[in-house]
Amino acid sequence: MNIYGYTFFVKCPNDDAEIEYTLLILHDEIIMVEDIIAACKFPASYQEDIADKLRDLLPGKISISATHQGVDITTER
Repeated sequence: MNIYGYTFFVKCPNDDAEIEYTLLILHDEIIMVEDIIAACKFPASYQEDIADKLRDLLPGKISISATHQGVDITTER
């Protein structure tokens, strides 16, 4: 099992806050680092929508987490 971790930033469409996301991907096969970085470029978006798009772009089990206005959120796909 390979575990890939990556941190990226996306603005919240509600309050324009820059949110720091932590992405974890679990997959049995190799995922190119460049593919992960390219997949994590988003315009202002909600976390759940980001997770849905990442599920379509990257293989494996995906989990993203962030804290927004003091609320910790984890979304898995």
